[in-house]
Amino acid sequence: MEHPTHDSQVVVVGAGVAGCQAAYEAAKNDAKVVLLEEHPQVGVPSHCSGVVSLNGLSLLGLKPDPIFTQRTIQGAIFNPPKGEPIEVRTKTPVAIIINRMRFDQYLAKRAVSEGVTLHTKTRVSKFERYPNRGVGLSVQDGPGYKGEIVIDASGAGSRLPEQAGLRAPDWTQLLPGLQYELTETKQQGDMVELFFGNHRAPGFFAWRIPTGDHSARVGLACRKGNVKKLLAKVQS
Repeated sequence: MEHPTHDSQVVVVGAGVAGCQAAYEAAKNDAKVVLLEEHPQVGVPSHCSGVVSLNGLSLLGLKPDPIFTQRTIQGAIFNPPKGEPIEVRTKTPVAIIINRMRFDQYLAKRAVSEGVTLHTKTRVSKFERYPNRGVGLSVQDGPGYKGEIVIDASGAGSRLPEQAGLRAPDWTQLLPGLQYELTETKQQGDMVELFFGNHRAPGFFAWRIPTGDHSARVGLACRKGNVKKLLAKVQS
């Protein structure tokens, strides 16, 4: 491993929601923090359906902001495998639909404003422990990083936990999924719609989420079957 030239107390890998929030909280408590993102731009590509509860948002110390809020949600419609749909509507909003790219960028800017150093285009390739405490991270095309603490927030496909001697994720629990962003749709309301049943999404479920007056996010994940063909049925 190339000798690290970047030395911090906390190194966070992945500038998604978890990574940005972890970096922000560490910096707020006076730690020297560096945040690493493999892509050139934070929030790209997006990996999210965008449904965030207002309660969950408040736990991050945030309120809905026009910068990242696309839609306010009042409830959900559940389509069971058989029978009529079940509608659960509340008197007050319970969730918002976010633009995940803008949300990630919003959190990254908040972290940077708290003193976090953000490095994009930085892909971590190896984790290494040092005998005199601390850990090191090798990156592609550049010097490495050293920190007292490393937080891996790089996503479900990360190999860093295994390299660190931690229990590796159960890869059999990862499901194939597919999601489309639709425009020029029929008038959208303020309800998220969920679809269940093996004829729709075997072993999981499908969703239709309003993102605007005439736009929606439609997707599914499943344990078996062709996700593209199954999603086409949900769209129709």
